[in-house]
Amino acid sequence: MKPVRIKRRFSLGLGGFTYLFVTSFIGLGAISSQTNLLFWTFGLMVGGMIVSAIYSTAMMMSLRITRVLPDHGAVDEPLLIRYELTNRKRMIPAFGLVISELDGDDEYLRGKPHGWVLHCGPRATLQAQTVGWPTRRGAVHFNRICITTTFPFGILSKSIVVTQPGRVLIYPKMYRLRRKALWDIHSRDMIGSRNSNEGGGSEEFYGLREYRSGDSMRHIDWRHSARAGKLVCRDMTRLTPPKLMLLLDVRHRGAWPYDTAERALSFVASLVVQAYMEGFDVGLAVAGTPCPTFTPHHGRIHRTRILHALGELDFKTDEPGSWSTHRARDVNWMVIHAGEIDELFGPPGAHHLSDAELDQWKLNHDGKSSRVNLVTRPRRGVLIADFSEGVS
Repeated sequence: MKPVRIKRRFSLGLGGFTYLFVTSFIGLGAISSQTNLLFWTFGLMVGGMIVSAIYSTAMMMSLRITRVLPDHGAVDEPLLIRYELTNRKRMIPAFGLVISELDGDDEYLRGKPHGWVLHCGPRATLQAQTVGWPTRRGAVHFNRICITTTFPFGILSKSIVVTQPGRVLIYPKMYRLRRKALWDIHSRDMIGSRNSNEGGGSEEFYGLREYRSGDSMRHIDWRHSARAGKLVCRDMTRLTPPKLMLLLDVRHRGAWPYDTAERALSFVASLVVQAYMEGFDVGLAVAGTPCPTFTPHHGRIHRTRILHALGELDFKTDEPGSWSTHRARDVNWMVIHAGEIDELFGPPGAHHLSDAELDQWKLNHDGKSSRVNLVTRPRRGVLIADFSEGVS
């Protein structure tokens, strides 16, 4: 994105005001005493200010900067912001440059991102970078970039302000969950894992086909090969990956603190990432606020789209949104509630968890976690979570 507007300005810092005060004091002393040495000193100090103003102006007029934002960030994860800095002067290098953001959202970032560049040679292009720390999810908007230098004498501060709008979406905070926790649930309900109607796997017998280069010798059916006069292989079915559908319940978010809904959102985002890493087909539905429904699928792009949708959820809207179960069949459903668990909500046989149970699923800094034991309630067939201390 090209800069929209560039502003240049001078300013005096503490060192500049001190230098100006000493220069004025020496000038008054030289006038009152008519001492040649004081006149020479006064002239040198004034000359230093003039040289500083001329050089810094010539140095900064040739600089061009472009902000390069990442595709996304995550809460409490470093947000790397890159700048492409170009010095278009033929002979004048640039020194001691400080790059800072003037309009970063304090609501979303911890402080204003800033960095510095020691040297940028004539006709050179380099990349500088700075790090911001997101504190909440949502869209962070950037606008003005400021480049400042006090080179060469630290007297005058010369700066240029480049207006360059930008936006980056911050995903919810994601936690490391206990390994195989999803498989513990899946092993108790085999919905979502089944043999496909296609060959190419290693499960049950599917049919016979002609031998192809690269087939395993163990799959050759020697009896049928002898009858046909050519090599014939047994084709086996393949097992489809387990399917998991996550339902985020934020219908009653107004009755709970704002952090409760955000915690449930982080729980869902962590489950999405964990399911992707463990090979699940994962989908998403949200009840209580508008959000697109994602049917179970496996893939990095699919995972990114789900996290993108979670990052853009607006809990301030009064629109209830809608979700449905007919778009995803033969899947395991997990309902994550913001607040108390409502077992009557959601598809029959769904697994119900609350946002408070995130602490039992996530790993601590020492790699320990609480082990999840699932207990079935016979009267409804609904699985609930019973947690006991353990080490994964």
